[in-house]
Amino acid sequence: MNILCQTYPFISRHVDEICDVCHLAKQRRLSYLPSLNKTSKIFELIHLDIWGPYSKQSVHGHKYFLTILNDFSRYTWTLLLKSKAEVQSKVEHLINFAETQFEIKVKSIRSDNGPKFFFEIFYGFKGYFAPNQLR
Repeated sequence: MNILCQTYPFISRHVDEICDVCHLAKQRRLSYLPSLNKTSKIFELIHLDIWGPYSKQSVHGHKYFLTILNDFSRYTWTLLLKSKAEVQSKVEHLINFAETQFEIKVKSIRSDNGPKFFFEIFYGFKGYFAPNQLR
């Protein structure tokens, strides 16, 4: 911005202002509208997302990581994975952990509907709607 202001004196520079254009230029889609649904207790809704593969493996060979977010408390688990095949066992483990340690059932699971989150047998056993049942 300093170079632009020196080269083109008609451009004004405001030091205290944040440039919105930079943030908007990096977005690939529009922001979501604020949700009207609010959770009232822990494990009512969890969000799942998987990241990777990364070009560099960890020391132990992990190339992916799974993030699990509890909507009510905003507590986030970050689990390292060697492959996407580990996703189902990690999600099942977390749900069983919630039921055993907190004596509470996870009511809803939200994800980007990627195929790595289609655990139809597990969802049916726990009483969740499988993603393809909603189509």
